[in-house]
Amino acid sequence: IKFMNKYLTYFIAFISGLVGVFAFSPFDYWPLAYVSLLGLLYVAKNPKKSTALLSTFLWAMGFFCFGVSWLNVSIHQFGGASLGVSYFLVGLLAAYLALYPMLFTYLVQRFKVQSAVIFAVIWTLTEFLRGWIFTGFPWLQFGYT
Repeated sequence: IKFMNKYLTYFIAFISGLVGVFAFSPFDYWPLAYVSLLGLLYVAKNPKKSTALLSTFLWAMGFFCFGVSWLNVSIHQFGGASLGVSYFLVGLLAAYLALYPMLFTYLVQRFKVQSAVIFAVIWTLTEFLRGWIFTGFPWLQFGYT
């Protein structure tokens, strides 16, 4: 795979993550899950590890910031926090959740994965961990789309 300018790669990563949100309710355009994951796989295979990890982080921020944006309402209206604080907390949660896709990319890079089956196994493992560690956050798991 020939990789393009790293900033274009970052942009593609973020947009690919954002597109993944539309695979879930209330939109339910499930084929977009494939588009999103293909974007993630593309950036995860970048030969430069730092670019691959940062791109994965941006993919995850696009995915989780928009996918859990409903938490802003809960934190702001029902929790009594200011709007700025609620956005900050959602961003912080998204950054934490981004660690799991970054673990996926790290493992793909570390073991030089080429098999689609192994990609799926690693992805499933990281989604399982995200839903289990620290009581988990099993929200926005592609297995449910």
